[in-house]
Amino acid sequence: MIAAVVLAAGASSRMGSPKALLRLGEKTLIEAHVASLLSVCHEVVVVVGAYRREIVELLDIDRVRIVVNEEWATSDALESLRLGVEVIERKTPVVVTPVDAPPVGLIDLRALIESGPPSVLSWDGCGGHPVIIGSLEVEHILRGGVVGGLRSLLLGAKHVPAITPDILCNLNTPELWKGYLSKLSSRK
Repeated sequence: MIAAVVLAAGASSRMGSPKALLRLGEKTLIEAHVASLLSVCHEVVVVVGAYRREIVELLDIDRVRIVVNEEWATSDALESLRLGVEVIERKTPVVVTPVDAPPVGLIDLRALIESGPPSVLSWDGCGGHPVIIGSLEVEHILRGGVVGGLRSLLLGAKHVPAITPDILCNLNTPELWKGYLSKLSSRK
């Protein structure tokens, strides 16, 4: 059994509009993440905050668990992750991705899960998203003993080679988003 947490609580201030609602073909970015994760995970938790109403309206709440980070404006991604893993069975490995990373395909997700926690998808030796964490990392997060963010917990994680460098993308600005879409269309 594998669970997933999608971090989608932020205000998207650098993007200027909600990143979760950006169109990626026929779906929004959040819908694409959830669809990809549901293909391999028994449970998907989406942590929302700033745009919770708009995001929740898009999701099938029978298949996705919604967790609200009420303190989204003053907390960080690690706090959203803590809220997300808090509702998952403790021994369950958890795939974690921010909404502003491109959704990954089935091949990469399966390779990440088969590698076991803690593991991170990588390209040319650089870690990207998503990652998979296990009970040890979850306990550190729940106890609040993480200094330096999730990446500090993943310093010794296994690197799982990805099939595309997209796992390194951080889609935070309109320019980065346009560049990513341009890359996608040139691959077709």
